[in-house]
Formats: sequence, C-alpha cells, structure tokens
Amino acid sequence: MHQFISITETDLGRIPETYTKSIVPVTCRADTADSQPYNTFLDMDDDDQSEFMPDNMSISQQSTTDMASLRITEKDQTESGSPFDELVDRLLALPMSKAEGKFVPVFLCLYRKFAAPNLLLTAILAKFEKVDKSGEAQLTRVGEQLRYLQVLAQWTNEYPGDFSYPTTRNEIMAFVTRLEKSRVFTYAAKEINNYLEHVATDDDTGWAFHDGAEDDATIESAVSASSTTLVSNTSKASLHDSLKDTPADSKEDLGDASSRASMAPSSLGSALGASFSNSSQSLATLMTYEEASREAQLLIPHPRRKLDKTIWRQFMALPGEDIAREMTRIDWIMYSSIRPRDLIRHVSLTGEKKEKSRSLENVNRMISHFNHIALFVSSMILLRDKPKHRALALEKFMHIAWKLRQLNNYNSLGSVIAGINGTAIHRLALTRELVPPPVQKEFMRLVILMGTGKSHFAYRLAWDNSFSEKIPFLPLHRRDLVAAEDGNKTFVGPNGDRINWKKFDIMGDVIIEIQKSQEKPYPSMVRNDEILRLILETKFLDGDEDAIDPYQELYERSVQLEPTGAADAKKGFGWLRGRPAGFYAAAKLIEKNDDAIIDMYEKLPVPFGLVRFGVAPDHPEVKNCQDRFAEVAESPRFNFIGNVNLGVDIPLRVLRPHYDSILFSYGASEDRELGLPGERETRNIYSARAFVGWYNGLPEYRDLNPDLTSGEDAVIIGQGNVALDVARVLLSDIDVLRKTDMTDYALSTLASSRIKNVRIVGRRGPVQAAFTIKEIRELMQLPNVVNKTAIDFLTDEQISTLPRATKRLLQLLKKGQISTIPPDIPTSTLKSWSLDFLLSPKTLHFSQSPSSPPNTLTHMTFTQNQLSSPLSPTSPLLPTPEIPSTATLPCTTLFRSIGYKSLPLPTLTTDLGIPFDTSRGIIPNDPSGRIITKGTSGQEIPLPGLYAAGWVKRGPTGVIASTMMDAFVTAETILADHEASHKLNSMDHHYHHQQQNNSETKGGWPAVQSSAETEGFKIPRYVVTWEDWKKIDHAEIQRGKERGKPREKFGSVREMLAVL
Repeated sequence: MHQFISITETDLGRIPETYTKSIVPVTCRADTADSQPYNTFLDMDDDDQSEFMPDNMSISQQSTTDMASLRITEKDQTESGSPFDELVDRLLALPMSKAEGKFVPVFLCLYRKFAAPNLLLTAILAKFEKVDKSGEAQLTRVGEQLRYLQVLAQWTNEYPGDFSYPTTRNEIMAFVTRLEKSRVFTYAAKEINNYLEHVATDDDTGWAFHDGAEDDATIESAVSASSTTLVSNTSKASLHDSLKDTPADSKEDLGDASSRASMAPSSLGSALGASFSNSSQSLATLMTYEEASREAQLLIPHPRRKLDKTIWRQFMALPGEDIAREMTRIDWIMYSSIRPRDLIRHVSLTGEKKEKSRSLENVNRMISHFNHIALFVSSMILLRDKPKHRALALEKFMHIAWKLRQLNNYNSLGSVIAGINGTAIHRLALTRELVPPPVQKEFMRLVILMGTGKSHFAYRLAWDNSFSEKIPFLPLHRRDLVAAEDGNKTFVGPNGDRINWKKFDIMGDVIIEIQKSQEKPYPSMVRNDEILRLILETKFLDGDEDAIDPYQELYERSVQLEPTGAADAKKGFGWLRGRPAGFYAAAKLIEKNDDAIIDMYEKLPVPFGLVRFGVAPDHPEVKNCQDRFAEVAESPRFNFIGNVNLGVDIPLRVLRPHYDSILFSYGASEDRELGLPGERETRNIYSARAFVGWYNGLPEYRDLNPDLTSGEDAVIIGQGNVALDVARVLLSDIDVLRKTDMTDYALSTLASSRIKNVRIVGRRGPVQAAFTIKEIRELMQLPNVVNKTAIDFLTDEQISTLPRATKRLLQLLKKGQISTIPPDIPTSTLKSWSLDFLLSPKTLHFSQSPSSPPNTLTHMTFTQNQLSSPLSPTSPLLPTPEIPSTATLPCTTLFRSIGYKSLPLPTLTTDLGIPFDTSRGIIPNDPSGRIITKGTSGQEIPLPGLYAAGWVKRGPTGVIASTMMDAFVTAETILADHEASHKLNSMDHHYHHQQQNNSETKGGWPAVQSSAETEGFKIPRYVVTWEDWKKIDHAEIQRGKERGKPREKFGSVREMLAVL
C-alpha cells in the first residue's frame, strides 16, 4: 500500500560553504539497520568534531567557515613571524596592557612547540647578565632583573617538569645558588628553589622540543638563528660576579643603598604575590591539580548493580537539582585535574602516542565520563517498557538539563543532550508524545544553545557571559585548539626560521579561558553518596562500555520498545516546490523508510531553488549539494513535478485526500521595506533579493534591468551576508564574473556599470552585524578595490574582551581599515567599499535638475544612532533625541537588504484550514515541525498530516545548515507520526479522531491529476519530470560551454519549456 507525501519550498538566503562533521547526533539519525548509532555519543579523540550536526553529513562537507578565524592565510604565514629572541624580550618585558598581560602564561604553556627548556633558560640568563652590564642606574637594573626573576619563578612554579633534564636542572640550580648570595635576590632564590624542590618528570618529550634530543644542535641553530649571541654561551663566571657584586659592592651613589637593598626582597615578594594572583597557576593551584587528580581517580565507574526498576525508582525519587549538583561536583573535580598543557598534548600527540601517554589520563578520564553520562541518560529512559514511564524519565532528564544550565555546567549539559538526542532515544515517538509540550520547548532552547550555528555562537555568548563558576563544553574548546594547531605552521618566514606567534596567540585565547574558569571553584559542593553510587556503580549494559560499539544494545532495545513502521503500508509524502529543505527532508525519508514515495511539487520547471537562484555565482563550491539532491531525485520512489503552481493551477484541497502527509517548505517571497516617504516611487531602489535573483536567472526578475549607470555611488542598507554578496558583485572585475554561471544579460549590465563606491550601512555596530569573516575577507581581496571602513570607536582593548569569533572578525576589520592605494594604480580605475555603522535611513533626496528624470536619487540622510551596550551582540539602540545628529551619504543607487517575509499560498487557509502568521511570515508549527492551530479554548492543536520546514517554518533566518537541520527534524517527525499511527490505529491517540485509514491506498500525483480534471481544473500543458529537467540542465551546460562558462541559465519559463 502506497504512502505519499507532498512538499512546498522556496528559500532565498545565505548558504554556508561547507559543513561540520558530527560527534553528537541530533534529531536526524537514520533509524535503519544500516545506520545504527555507532557514534551515538561524544568521541573527543576525533581530530575535527562538531557537537550537534547531523551525522549523515559527509566528511567532505565539514565546516571550515566557523574555523576561519583559527587559520592564518598563506600570505600571513609567509610574511609574518618573530625571531625567538624577540619573543623572549616580550616574555620579560613589563606588560603595558591587558592583552600583553596574558603573554607570559601563554608563552610558558606553549613555547615547547618551538624551543627546548634549556634554550629558553639560557636566553633568560643571558638577558639577566646583559641588564647587569647595561650601565643603567642601579635601581633600574635591579627592578628589571627582579621582573626577570618573577617570570622565572612563575615558570618553575607552573612547569617544574621543564627542569627535569639533568643539564637544565643543574644550570638553574647553580644560578639559584648564586642568587642566594645576593641580599637583593635572596627572596627570589628561595621562591624558585621551593618550586624546584617539587621533583617532576617531563611529560612533554613526546610532542614538544625537549632537552637531550639527538638533534638539539640543529634545533637550537634553527630557532636562534636571528637571536644574535644572547641565546648562546652565557658566561657563568661573569654572571656569578655580577650577582656577587650587586648591590653591596656597587660604587654608585644610591643614597641609602643598604636601606633600599634591604627592602628589595619584600618588594619582590609583593610583586611575585601579585604576579601569582594574576597568573593562572600558583603553587597552591598546582597542588590543587594533584589533589583533584587523586580524587578524580576515585570517580572512575565500577559497575556493580544491574540497572533495574528498583534503581529506576530510586533515580525518579531523587530531586533533579541534587542530581545536577552532584554531576557538576564530579565534573568540576575532573576539570580541575586538567592542566593547560594536558590539552595541548592531547591535540599534539598522535593517536598511538596519545594512548600510551600517562599524562593524558585526566583528559581521557573526562572524555570517558562524558560518554558515561550520555549512556546513563539513555539507559535510564529505555529501561521501562511502557511509554508513560519512559516519558517520565525523559522529562526528568530535560529538567536536569536546565539545572545544569543554571549551574553553568556546559559539559554535563552536552552529555545529557547527547543522551536524549541520540538515535536510540530520539526515535521514540510514542515516548516523546507524552512529554508536555512546554517541557519539550524549553529543552529545545538548550539544544539551540549548544548548537553549531554561526560557529557555536549561542554557546560562546553564554560562556563569555557566565561570570561566576563554570565548566566549559570541553569538546568545542579542544576543537578550537585542533583547528589552530593543524591549520597553521609553527615556523614561517623565507627560511622557515621565524616563529609564527599568531598561531600561538590563537591557542592562547583558548588556554586563558580555561585557566580563568579553573580559578573560580564551585562553593559548597557537598558530596551526595547516594547519587554518586547511582552514577558510578550502576551497570547499564550487558556488554562493556569500552567496547567498539557499546550502544548497539541500546539501539536494539529501542527498536524492541517502539518498532519501525510495518512494511505492509507504504507512505506517501508530498512536497510543494523542489528547494533545499524539501530535498533534505526527502533524502531522510527515503533513507529511513523503504516504502516512502515522494512527490515534490515545484512552481518552476527547474529544481534547487535557493541553491540555483540565491547562491553567489562566484561561490560554485556551495552548489555542490545539488549533486546530493540529484542522487535523491534518481530514486524510483521520488517524483519531481515541475511547472505546477499549487493553489493556482490546482487547489490544495485536491491534494489532501491523496497523500498521507504534506510538507510545506517554501521560503520568503516578499521584501521588507525601509518605510521612507517616496521609497516606492523613487528610481534606482532595488531589493537585494530581487537583484540576486536577477543576476542568477530567476525568471521572476528577468526584466528587473537595474540602472547602474546613473552615478558612481551605491548604498546597501543592511549588513548581512546577502548585502556583502551584492557589494562584491558590484565591485568585482567583470572578467572574473564572466567565468561564472551569471546570466549574460546580467553580465552585460554590470559591464556598463558606473558604480565605483559602495557603502554598506547598518543601524547598529560591528559587534551586532550579521556578516561573516569569510565574506569580509573576500571583499578585502578584491583587486583595485579600496576598503574605507573605519571602526576607531572601538579600542583594541575593548575588542580583546569579545568572544573569539567576534574578536577575530573585528581585528580583521581593524587591520584592513582604510587600505592604502597602490602607487602604480591610476586612481580613476579604483573602486571602494566601506561598512558604515550606527546609521538609520531618514530621508531620500532627489535631483533638482530639470534635465534629470523625476524621482532621481542623489543622496540620503541618516540618523546617527547610539547603542546602550556597544560590546553586546544584542544591544538595543538608545532612544533617538528630539534633535538627532545626522549624516549624509551620496547615493545614486540604493539596495535594501533588511529581511524578507513568506506569504501564504493561495487557498492555504480556505482549503486546508492552515493558519498563517502574517506578522512573522510563517505557518504556525511546534518545535518538531507539525503545523498547529488554536483550539476553542486557545490550546495548540496539531493538524494531522501537515508539516513545515525551511523559512516558512522558522522565518527567514539562518543559513543552509539551519534549513537542513529543521528539515531533518521535520522528516523524523513525519516518520514518527506514521509509525505511531500505524501502531496505535485502534487506540485513543492524539490524532486518532482525524486520522486517515492506514489501509487506504494513497494515489499520489496520478490521483491528483484525475481529481483535478474531474473538478474541471486545467493541468498545465507541460508538467516537467526529472527526466525533463535533465534535458534543460544539459541544454544550459551546452550553452555555457559555448561561452566559456559552467552554464548559461535560461532566464524565462518559456525558454526552459522550449527545450522539451
């Protein structure tokens, strides 16, 4: 028996270039024997991971966009770099800013990536001697030497293992012995000696530069090539003399020198104390590491009691807050046992060495615990046979997740989400149905918080704004280190002998964040023995948790509890319009249900929607997803029905009886306007959506014919990626665009364009802007185009406090602002662009010349805005004063890129009873994608068999990954609902009173045609099939070959149909 579905989709927005590999599955795992949850939980040993992306995404699709700020361009890696001696100078220099203050802990943590300890020690001692011989005033010399000793004390305190090699240890002990003979340096000598009494082994020989290596001479020669003689052959005798003679034998007139000298040790103690309070690791902290490590060893699971109903009831009786607090206490102990270098080792060692390294046991222990908690969650839910009991456990874990969020324990929060959103649990449609919708909605907020959107923007924002005690989601911070380590060279320069400190500065940002959070322990965390035993002593599986596939048992239990839909009823699904969300959902349904038959309706004769008509022509790599869509369309269970305008050619009510489910996945078709007087009557005002559709060959805008010859100044209102796409197209070399699939008529218009200056205007600041660093880089790299952006209203110190992604973006803007004009380029050929912040459109101004056409735009007036919190990404504008400050910009062509809205399809409400939220431009739906309406008492009621995905589901926000994710969520919901309806056909189910009879055959498109003709509706003469589309595709490619480009699109429906 066939099951059919119908889909609607039209998206026009930005698409990311690539995608990121999954390490924690979400709502879109395949529920088949061939796609069982082998990677259900976190595998932090993978080199590139993303916590909540779909796991059916290929590695070739892994996201590099969100790691862009962790990689340095090839040009930078070639031209930049610092000699070792220069870095040592920075290490010993007095910090003059907050940014410089972090250099010492970062350098000491990371220097082993490019230098051995003895090399650094020799350099410091050499500089100590040089200061003594500098001829400066005695107090100046002593003050500087005390600062050097302060760094040396911090080094020996934090990393005593660096001095384990006999030669290095003997050298520093000899130096300390000589220090003790000087009254000024006695205190420093004692401090350093105390730290060195703690005998430690060198844990870093496996990955780092180390003393005693066979090639030490080669290493020292390479690293110190630009360091002159300061790093070699320090004269120990002269050093001894300088220490012996300071300051008692000094001949300078220092006044009360002996008095000053007697105060020096106390001053040093004060300075060192201040240093340690500001540094991340004091001796007390070091001991805390050891104590935490010893206690963490007691937190390794030792299963003794098989999970049963008694343990389940014990768990259900415990307060969720107490469980969350004990989970946080365990996490904090394990997190406190991890030293900064542990993480560096973890990303630097190879897999084989990583397994053998005992120094990584603290990191590995926390990894195992993360997986153990996820297993704990899934096992506890799956124990019970009845859906109502499973729903109670699921709801309890959702509440625990919120308690963990309130405790700022993001690591355990990620574990719980992993357990709940793993395949074994997420496929339990009957169970989830019994969890109250408000609880599910609140939990969805946590899933979004921990999601990957905009390089984990939500989590990073929450982390940066958690000012009290907190535990990070360690996999993400570790992945940042991996990206910086693998994506950047250590040595750069023409001879490869300069140190690429930019790389280590990036890694340092991660390390500093970890260190800061470890300084704020949780108060009053009292051990709860009952919960501790429950977590550590319960045996969840019959097999071993450390087996290659420990979760197969859970998956089989899940299928046993709620079997996949029976094979005797094929499901029919229908889509309206073949756009990305529709294809993603179709792919999931075909993959997970062998009986699903998909009918995809498309208003145009061609598929792919946003990918075809919305992606910039100079981003061909983004369109690679079309290959995956084509694979879906080649399935014998997929039918493409093009050139059919549902709601116009065929009423929607005609479809309903012939499909089990209908998915609406169309996008935005209306632009938001500026609301300025004269806006609709003014010449040369265009929406960015229309302009993008015009140059990409969207038939709707074939005749837009924008006038780009009226003047040289264009203004774009809006600062999203679409706005930057428009700017880049306006400023690009026409010969570059001719090699893309941009339409010939667009190329002709752009070739005659007079536009030379593009202003991209936003009403808020750079911190709040929506564009990405990739788009900015592309604008900066345009040849013969000058960047005139100025963001001097944000200081470097302010920028340094921002989240990593935002900070990197603003640093790039600062670096590239007001770019210089190449001397060999005539100014007449130069173009320019700028980002103009804190401006709101106020007035359009027109030409007063009698010779100009009416309503010819010449310039615009803007109101100058102020933000209440300029460094907050969500900062509102301050109220506009009665007499606001204004700014005027020249403008002969205006583009608005301030958002879009979806519109209801014709007969959507009258035929199917589907409401439409006109203010938000969406079809009302629940978090799972079910279309909902209001009951008589105001409660939300799902409309059975009707679903939404894409922009019409969530509004015109997000990128293609967002579209893909909610398409997967909705597809899973469709499958779960069909499974539930089949299993509960004779029960009083949520949808039972409105359900179709599952035994009835659904006819799909043939039945729709028959019904439409019976009712007197005229089917379009040319209904385009997938085979027909391939003919159009072939013709476009052939047209492109004749012009030396990938394809030449047909710009009208008539031209497309003429091929058939």
